[in-house]
Amino acid sequence: MEDSFFHFQHFSLRNRDAAFKINTDGVLLAAWADLAKANTILDIGTGTGVIAHICHYRYPKALITGIDIDADSYEEALFNINHNKFTDNIEVIQADVRSWNTARSFDHIITNPPYFKNGTLPDNPKLSLAKHTGSLSSHDLWDSINRLAHQKSKVSIVLLIEAKEEYIGIANSFNFQPKRICYVKNRSHGKLRRILIEFNRDNSSYTEEELSIHSDVEEYYSDAFKELHHDLNMIFKK
Repeated sequence: MEDSFFHFQHFSLRNRDAAFKINTDGVLLAAWADLAKANTILDIGTGTGVIAHICHYRYPKALITGIDIDADSYEEALFNINHNKFTDNIEVIQADVRSWNTARSFDHIITNPPYFKNGTLPDNPKLSLAKHTGSLSSHDLWDSINRLAHQKSKVSIVLLIEAKEEYIGIANSFNFQPKRICYVKNRSHGKLRRILIEFNRDNSSYTEEELSIHSDVEEYYSDAFKELHHDLNMIFKK
């Protein structure tokens, strides 16, 4: 198989044309999300379809929709679901989520959203579209989530740690509150880099945890990271 493929233990994804390539953020989010009661899942900004594929592997009975505004990303995600013969459970749509109309609402909405709010735009216009909030603001994202969710929906998001308060504040304006929060570091003694948040509308208290990707010994992965990925990443295959 050609080198442009990224190999997981149970499927392989072409990782060539999508605006945003497979990365630790998306894989970690999909492995961490609590999808146990979700019959329908929406992956906003699906890219290669990596989050959708991991969700399908973990919960094969769920019906998953991936949506992406970028034509090449849509084509790559479509190629990947056909390549892995997941077409019965995953569909992909090319559309702007802000204007996409559907009669469905989703039990779980998951997204690795745009997060570069300020600074210089990437030279690659496709990457700029995929990962800069100029194309999908925090408010527009939550407005879309609110429209596509129902009262008992869950939402899982991975963010830069600096975006935490903004996203929680906007989520609250749509009556979504944090249910689970996971702070992510490269190592236990390092700085917080990312945050995983699960939102819902039940107004209950939330739990917090911390996850280090690497152990404090060289580049070895931490036990907690390996536990989340033990049946996904090829490097943990026994």
